[in-house]
Amino acid sequence: MFSELAVRTSDASERAEALLGVGNAAFLLNDTEAGLQAYRQAVAAAPVTSHVAVRAHYLLLRHLNNVGQFEEAAALFNANPAFASGSPLEPYYRFEGGRARGWPGGNDIWVGLLADPAGSAALKTTVRRELVDQWRTRGDAAQLATALDALIADTGESGARFERAELALEAGDIATAAAQLGAVIAGDPGSRYAGLALELADAQGIAVDPGAAGLSLYRRGDYLQAVETLVPAGEAAATADDLAFRAYYLAASYEDLGRGDDAIRYYDLAAASGGSSPFVHRAKYWAARVAEWSGTRAEASQRYVSLTTSGPAGEFSQEAAFRAGFVLLEAGDGAGALAAWAGTVSASSARLEYWRGRAPAAGGDRPGAGAGYETAAAARPFSVHR
Repeated sequence: MFSELAVRTSDASERAEALLGVGNAAFLLNDTEAGLQAYRQAVAAAPVTSHVAVRAHYLLLRHLNNVGQFEEAAALFNANPAFASGSPLEPYYRFEGGRARGWPGGNDIWVGLLADPAGSAALKTTVRRELVDQWRTRGDAAQLATALDALIADTGESGARFERAELALEAGDIATAAAQLGAVIAGDPGSRYAGLALELADAQGIAVDPGAAGLSLYRRGDYLQAVETLVPAGEAAATADDLAFRAYYLAASYEDLGRGDDAIRYYDLAAASGGSSPFVHRAKYWAARVAEWSGTRAEASQRYVSLTTSGPAGEFSQEAAFRAGFVLLEAGDGAGALAAWAGTVSASSARLEYWRGRAPAAGGDRPGAGAGYETAAAARPFSVHR
C-alpha cells in the first residue's frame, strides 16, 4: 500500500510520508537495506522545510548509526547540523549526530545536550550511557569512572555500580568499591549482579551486610547458602528490625527447603522481635501458612485468628481473616470454621461472608447460609466468590 501510494501521488510531502511507511515496514521485517533505501528516497522527496523532511532525516540518521554506517550518517548530519532546529526531534537529531561523528565531535554534542535544561530526562540517560560506552571503548579509566558516577546518580542501575566497583578496585579505592558492591546487593538482591557482587566482595575480603547477603542468596534460590549466612546474622542483629528482617528470610529459606518446623521457628522469632517493620506482620502470616502443610489446620487457624485480633495489621490481614475459617472448612469442620470467623468479624469481607454462608449450607442450615450469602451480596453485589 505504501509503495503504491509513493508511486501514484504527485504531492511531495505525501510521497515522502509513503516512503517512510515503506521504510518502517521494511525494518519491521528485518530488511535493513530496503529500509535504508526507502528512507534515503524519503529524504530526497520531502520538501526541505517540511515536518516530514525532519522525520525522514532523523530516521535515516538513526538507522544508519544502528547498523554502523557512520560515514554516511556523519555526512548526512554534517551537511546541516541544525536541520531539525525548532522541531521536537531536534535534541534527538543532535544526539544521533553525535553518534555519527564519534570522537571527539560527538562528545561535544552530548555534553551540550546534558547541559540543556529543557532536555528530556530519558534522552539525558541515553546520553550518559553513550558516554560510558565511549570512554570504555577508548580505555580511559578515569573518564569512564566519572561517566559511570553520573549514570549511577541518574539511574542507580546495578550493572553500572558493579563496573564502577571493579574500576575502584583497580585503582585501590576499597571504600568506593565496598559502597558500590553493597548498594548492588542491598538494592537489587535478586539480580545476577548481586551474585557477582557477593563473589567479588568475598574475593576481596570486603564485608557486606549479612542480612542483605542472605536476602540476595534467598532471592536467587540458593537457600542452603542463605541459611548458612542468616543463622549467624540473626544472632548478630543490632536492632529489633534487623532481627525481624534476618529471621524472616531465614524462615523463608527453610520454608523453600521444605523444613516446616524450622521455618515456623524463625517466623515466630521474627514476629517476637519487637520490631516495627512490616516483617513482623508478614512473619505471623507466613508462619500460619506453613502450619497449614507442616502442622495442623487447627494450629494454622489459631495463628490466623491471632494475627487478625492481636496484629499487627498489614497487607495480609484480610487474607488471614478469611483463611482462619477456610482451612477448617476445607477439612470438613464447618462449626470450627464459623467459630474462627466469629473471632475475626472486624476483618470481614465479601468473600469471607460468602464462605460463612457455605459453612452452614454444608450442614443443611439453609437459613444460616442465606444470611451469609445476603451479607456477601450486600458488600459486593457484582462479585463472584470462591
